[in-house]
Amino acid sequence: MVLVEYQIKNATNIFQVWDVSNFLLPSAISNEAADSSFIFRDNGSLLKEYVVLNESDFYIPETIENAKVVNQNLHALRDLNYIIITSSELASEAKRLAEYHEVNSGLITKVVLLDEIYNEFSSGSKDITGIRDFIKHIYDTNSSEDKKLKYVCFFGDASYDYKDRLSGNNNIVPVKLSEESFNLANSWVTDDFFVMLGENDGNMNGADTIEVVSSRIPVTGAAQARTVVDKILSYYSKSAIGDWRNTITLLADDIDDVMIYRFKKE
Repeated sequence: MVLVEYQIKNATNIFQVWDVSNFLLPSAISNEAADSSFIFRDNGSLLKEYVVLNESDFYIPETIENAKVVNQNLHALRDLNYIIITSSELASEAKRLAEYHEVNSGLITKVVLLDEIYNEFSSGSKDITGIRDFIKHIYDTNSSEDKKLKYVCFFGDASYDYKDRLSGNNNIVPVKLSEESFNLANSWVTDDFFVMLGENDGNMNGADTIEVVSSRIPVTGAAQARTVVDKILSYYSKSAIGDWRNTITLLADDIDDVMIYRFKKE
């Protein structure tokens, strides 16, 4: 080991010096100087990174408005067949859909707000794993087979921009994105992650299985949500019955050039 001495002159404005070489385990460095300099010694044979701070060079937590979290208990929910997960803005329209299926489809339904899920299952952070943990909790705690969770609807659009950096972003109910976003073959977006509820599921590998049917109504804003729910409910009316129900439209993508080459080669 080669011991090296570092000297920082005119250090009167230095509040702290930190070794951040390991960002998961930063450590404060003590000043060994008695004058206005800042002196410390460290192992010079290793590549190190240091940060110099003054008293105003860090974030100060601020109290936000309406910071109090209202009492809730999603863990007490039991025996639900159909869950709709949405935001507070879209909740009223989601409830219309849930109430219809409660009355006409014989399902036990519940509309659950995303913020409530985050508060109770991911410590308030917008972590999609908290959504899956909530769904799994409902799935695992049913009292009988006929009261088992069967359907989950994600009521709201999604976006690849989780941090809302884009103008006009509409990431209302988040979705699972592939980690290989730059790989054409392995890049995907799916809601299957939330309903793969086996004890060892969640890694999105070939062994994971889907235990609950999921769907998404990708609406943005209350007005669009109202229009879509109106349209969905109209399909259940007798006047909507017609030959159009037997009309099927198939959509397919054209195959990629690299796949054509692979097929020809094999």
